Amino acid sequence: GARIGQYLDENGIMKSQVAKNAGIPYQRFCEITWGNRRIEAEEYINVCKVLKKDPDFFMEVEPKEEECVRV
Repeated sequence: GARIGQYLDENGIMKSQVAKNAGIPYQRFCEITWGNRRIEAEEYINVCKVLKKDPDFFMEVEPKEEECVRV
């Protein structure tokens, strides 16, 4: 959720508009974007639709450890 909040701040997007269009109560959405509450899957999908972003856009992907190859 904090990544969404950061994106909104960096792009001058109002949380109130995203919350309204995603069907999420404003206070709950603020808590999500501050990192104080987990976002539910359905909420996340709705936010991505409102922002026209692929759901992977806000996901934290950890780099895979390179596998050791035995020779």
